[in-house]
Amino acid sequence: MLRNHNLALRNEQTKLGSAQRLFANTRSRGRRNQFWSLLTGQSARLLDLRAIRKNLRVGNRCDGGLMMVSIDQICGSESRVYDFDADFNPLQDNTMERWLSIATALKRGIDLPPVILIQVGEQYFVRDGHHRISVARAQGQKVIRAKVEVWQLQIHNSSGSFRSSKCVDKPKGKE
Repeated sequence: MLRNHNLALRNEQTKLGSAQRLFANTRSRGRRNQFWSLLTGQSARLLDLRAIRKNLRVGNRCDGGLMMVSIDQICGSESRVYDFDADFNPLQDNTMERWLSIATALKRGIDLPPVILIQVGEQYFVRDGHHRISVARAQGQKVIRAKVEVWQLQIHNSSGSFRSSKCVDKPKGKE
């Protein structure tokens, strides 16, 4: 009985150690992206939906349902643009505890709730689930389960009028 307990404990320690290494690598990649951004002048930040909304008029909002979304289509955030870069690498050390708990849960095979996204055209902005997306991307996942709210928009142009649009321009470097 004690032997089984020790094996289980060692297995948990291995999962946590693996998650810690993955976080360290991902956090380091975020630092490198920030540095490269400073050198090149190209933004490595997530798009800020709140800032973008200043030039948008939101029309209908509808429930897009539960779906699998390509992580590459998730380009912004409703509220956490300073915690993760455009590749969802953590930018703040204070994200580590939550990040590790999610990575460890996934390694244990625990099914996590879907992330919550806002769809604007073909792109998605995170309302809830930044850490889950970051961990999924770091582990090489290409898609993530999401509950989606779809926004129909009109974009305010320089002449002061509005025109319909299905998509917000992608950030530089995200072709």
